[in-house]
Amino acid sequence: MKFIVIHTKARIELDSGIAYYEGKKVGLGLNLLSEVETAIGKIQQNPNLGTSYNPYSAPQLAHKQLF
Repeated sequence: MKFIVIHTKARIELDSGIAYYEGKKVGLGLNLLSEVETAIGKIQQNPNLGTSYNPYSAPQLAHKQLF
């Protein structure tokens, strides 16, 4: 299983989101945390699934050229 590191700023943002949603409805913030934990578990089990991020590739548009 792949070890996951969560950046400190990402954890702060997640905690803020949990508090926000928990303030809107009791249990909603915990649902958010549960979904994030589920997603992290899937990433740990299948780290090679999905698409690779390439900061140097331009987004592909259907009918327009960017350059």
